Amino acid sequence: MNELCRRSPGGGSVIPAKAGIQAGAWGSILDSGFRRYDEWGGRLAHYSGDQVLKRTKTKPLPRVAVLSRSRRLRIERPRIEGLLRAQSPMKACAKVLPSKVLRSVSAFSVPLWLILLLVPMPIFAAPIDESKVIDLSYAFGPDTIYWPTAESFTLTAVAHGQTPAGYFYAANNICMAEHGGTHMDAPIHFGEGKATAEQVPVTAGIGPAVVVDVREQAATDRDYRLTVADLQAWEAKYGRIPPGAIVIMFSGWGARWGDKLRYLGTDARGDVANLHFPGFSKESADFLVHERDIDAIAVDTASIDHGPSQDFIVHRTINGANKPAFENVANVDRLPASGATIVALPMKIAGGSGGPTRIIAVLP
Repeated sequence: MNELCRRSPGGGSVIPAKAGIQAGAWGSILDSGFRRYDEWGGRLAHYSGDQVLKRTKTKPLPRVAVLSRSRRLRIERPRIEGLLRAQSPMKACAKVLPSKVLRSVSAFSVPLWLILLLVPMPIFAAPIDESKVIDLSYAFGPDTIYWPTAESFTLTAVAHGQTPAGYFYAANNICMAEHGGTHMDAPIHFGEGKATAEQVPVTAGIGPAVVVDVREQAATDRDYRLTVADLQAWEAKYGRIPPGAIVIMFSGWGARWGDKLRYLGTDARGDVANLHFPGFSKESADFLVHERDIDAIAVDTASIDHGPSQDFIVHRTINGANKPAFENVANVDRLPASGATIVALPMKIAGGSGGPTRIIAVLP
């Protein structure tokens, strides 16, 4: 296996090209394949040997073309590299490829590195460390907090018990408003002509968490509005807010969940004149929409606008930019300021202005 292969510029057949290569160089070749895959997304990528091998006693590789399958190789890579270092290329190949493939490879003098990059490999999902998964959703039940004018959650049992056939069966009907508990505000909520719940891309709820801690400010002002200065202070510590981020206001209001009076400022049905809780400011919403590339914002309170708001300008700004928002987010106190990944999956209601949402975070 001391031949390399290259493809003619138009695609065509594989043409052998002489070149000496040492076993220690295979790791470099794999590295190059991985880099090229990341850069070109698996398309045919051309590069020259001197970009692959840094310092070897062999002459540089001829110009070659590699169709990388690095995503399939990531799990197998450590085993492949170990085999390449310890054994001859063909023996190493025998450890990871079917014998029928190897016979074809030998007949056409196809190099090992090209085989490893082209042949599909088994894909194994990496195990999830469950200790790093945080539930950011409140359960729906009779005590779920809704907007004062909204219908609360009700569950009506349809069946619960043994059937005449001798097996257990349970089923319920549920009824609730869209905007209560942990939920999404779809862009249509305050953005005329914007996306309804089922039109919001699933990726809009997946992104890096930017957790802005304003507990100190909210402790002295229950109607506090997160400012641009708060966002800039976060960036001074952790760097620029990343593209696709979900920016979460952490006011500490989650400790009040379950107590409607303390959480909303009122427990009277229909009372929207005495609402008190923190939210975002208009200026911070403008900043995030126009100067940063976020996917969504979220709060651990009942609304992205602070309680006394009458014009709902933050909703109008965020939803008007065709971006969703998430409200009544639970367990924000368990998130780091930076490094977690949010996954928010709202109920896919056709024509909906929002809906109940299961949100999790995966810690770094």
